[in-house]
Amino acid sequence: MKTLFSLFLGILFCGQATGLDPFFPPEEWEAYQQRILKDRAHEKPAWERPKPGTSPAVTIQTLILPEFAVENGSVETAFNAWQSACRKGGVNVQVYLEPATLINRPTITHAAKGETAAKALSYLENLSIARVRLVQDAFLVGTPDELDPHPLHFRVWLLSESVEGLLSVKQPKQSAEGKWTAAEDRLRALGTAFPHGTYADYHSELRALVVINTKVTLDSISELITETQGRELIRQFMDKAPVQMEGYSLEVRGLRLNRENAAKIGDCLKDGKGRLAPFAASTQSWAESRGLVIPLGGGAWLDRESFTLWLRSRPDALDEFSQKLEQAQKAADMP
Repeated sequence: MKTLFSLFLGILFCGQATGLDPFFPPEEWEAYQQRILKDRAHEKPAWERPKPGTSPAVTIQTLILPEFAVENGSVETAFNAWQSACRKGGVNVQVYLEPATLINRPTITHAAKGETAAKALSYLENLSIARVRLVQDAFLVGTPDELDPHPLHFRVWLLSESVEGLLSVKQPKQSAEGKWTAAEDRLRALGTAFPHGTYADYHSELRALVVINTKVTLDSISELITETQGRELIRQFMDKAPVQMEGYSLEVRGLRLNRENAAKIGDCLKDGKGRLAPFAASTQSWAESRGLVIPLGGGAWLDRESFTLWLRSRPDALDEFSQKLEQAQKAADMP
């Protein structure tokens, strides 16, 4: 009791107590605090977006492998050979294999000259019956049934000039970052979600869009691009006569919808706030899922302003689908 009373008196008369950090002696604590505040390290994020064109998922899109060959190799041998080929080309990629990918897998044979590292990686992924995803700056090769529900993948699209303009991803050719420029801000404005650790790069000369994101978002971007392509296609042939293809003809037809039904189709792609919907579906995907056959050269686009569903397909397919759609609208049973 006497000891406790003495400790209380010591605290009372010694003034303000100084906190002690177990990792820093008292004389170093203040200097440590000043250093942290000066560098503002407490404000720096744990992850920083790579500069455009420097991410491994982006650099392999333009890295040409003069010669790449694997003959009857194991999965490990094949991916190690790809890693070595990339490093020889100046791109220091890191590949890590899940142990499960080394068991009961087919041998891999692939040989090519002058193909991109990205294309070679795609071949290896398919031949190994594995899945490749990007984590930070490393490629992970694993089994399809991954435990992570939201792994990051990467995907590349080569855009036509018209789609490039409609998506507004075109950047000035002379850029401070070189040919690759950041594209996530524009895609975000179009409703794409970019959570922590995701980004997008665009190459103005190749018109190549590379996005690192979750699979759900990548699929949604694909649907957005399909919708944009459909819009351009419909506008190109809207006022023209049917075009004869090899074995069939293609016709453009517009079907008027009421406001409610047009909104139903539109909401499959974007919600009321203009965000890409999870598991988004373009107008073409919606029409095909409802039975419309859209052959090569066909397409679909929803004009939200005029509530018009525009379709380009074979005349007989359009006749059948138009009848089904008209009946559904009359019965107020629009799918």
